[in-house]
Amino acid sequence: AGAQSFAMIDVTSRLTPRLTGALLTAIFAVALVMRVIAVSDTEVDTPLRADAAQYYLYAVNLKTYGVYSLADNIRRDADLSNPPSPDASRTPGYALFMMPFVDYPPSSEGLNDLLLVQAVLSAVTVVLSFMLFRAFLPAWAALATALLTALSPHLIVANVYVLTETLFTLFLVGFALALARCLQHRSPPWAIACGLLLGATMLVRPTLSYLLVLLIPTLGLLVPWRDVRRLGTAIVLACCLIYGPWIARNAISVPDTAGSTKAIDSVHMGMYPNIMYQNEPDTLGYPDRHDPEWATRSTSGDVAAEIARRFSEEPLRHVSWYAVGKPLTFFSWNMVVGMGDAFIYPVFTSPYHTSLPFHLTRKLMYWLHWPLTALALMTLFAVWLPSAGRYVSSEALLAGRAISILIAYFVLVHVAGLPLPRYAIPLRPLLYGSAMLGLTAMFAMLRRRHDGHPLAG
Repeated sequence: AGAQSFAMIDVTSRLTPRLTGALLTAIFAVALVMRVIAVSDTEVDTPLRADAAQYYLYAVNLKTYGVYSLADNIRRDADLSNPPSPDASRTPGYALFMMPFVDYPPSSEGLNDLLLVQAVLSAVTVVLSFMLFRAFLPAWAALATALLTALSPHLIVANVYVLTETLFTLFLVGFALALARCLQHRSPPWAIACGLLLGATMLVRPTLSYLLVLLIPTLGLLVPWRDVRRLGTAIVLACCLIYGPWIARNAISVPDTAGSTKAIDSVHMGMYPNIMYQNEPDTLGYPDRHDPEWATRSTSGDVAAEIARRFSEEPLRHVSWYAVGKPLTFFSWNMVVGMGDAFIYPVFTSPYHTSLPFHLTRKLMYWLHWPLTALALMTLFAVWLPSAGRYVSSEALLAGRAISILIAYFVLVHVAGLPLPRYAIPLRPLLYGSAMLGLTAMFAMLRRRHDGHPLAG
């Protein structure tokens, strides 16, 4: 049986480029069809609500007045000589993407076109995930990564909402691809691409705003220091080319932004164990609405003092929440704030409720969720061990370490703040590929043992 399993691995590792291309095309087709069906056959309850309504209003004001603003002026006054005041509560990447599709009042045609474009971009992300991992993994592992990305219910469902997940995932995987190529080839053009994609990702969602603070110093752990200045400078300058105008615009036109307030609110909301007020299930996801003292803590100092007080009074509870509970919540399957399962906003109908193929693939991905996540996280830790180079190539080791830094950044940000599972959806292609990297390393270890080579310490 052992010989047969290794024979199968040998066959899959020697997939011809033509067969690999055919399989990737089939996976892309599956991804595209499932996403288009999901967009066409899902009915969202009030699609322009909460965050979605804000993104839409930003796009409408930008298209109508040329002003990036959340103001509701267009509902009361369409006089172009009276534009709303600019603000910066949200970064403008997604609103810029939405502009060609928005009207006021919103039209179903425009929304449908927007969601269909998202479906196509999400399918393109499947191909990018293959390209990222094919550079250092066998064809079968890269194809498996693409297939898992194609079948992920969270990545499919994300396309039915007017939310940033789809666009953010596309840019994030593209950034990871450029970063891996940059490190492998130590190439300034790839470094420039890396910086441009990082800037675009930051414009869609500001989660990565502090990544440069971590990324540039850690380049010295991945490439020789003589290359750090050259590559790091290219990444920073290219990122500033995209993100710098947004910073300059805010400094000139919007001196008081809400960005810091949102960051404080995230840390504030994240201090409640299990995201509940006094562990009451009815408050799940919205502890701020039930805590009578929430409004009294309005500054970062107030929030920090309250967190320190809680740690001093119940150290075990809060240490376990921050060290274990938050990471588990962040990577969990079920949406904590939202409809639940893979759904963020409530839906009336979905192919996941009516279609057997959707139901079966959802079950498969549900069963695989925690094994794949655990394997991915263990792999991203193991790539830093001295013995890791015995079982994977130097290119795989380098890319794995770069991805581990990226994943660690996301975990640290959301352990400090609010660990909603929604924010981990864009990481799924990276986690699937990391799990496949772990599998290839395990196969290499088994092969060494099968061939009679002892496994050193």
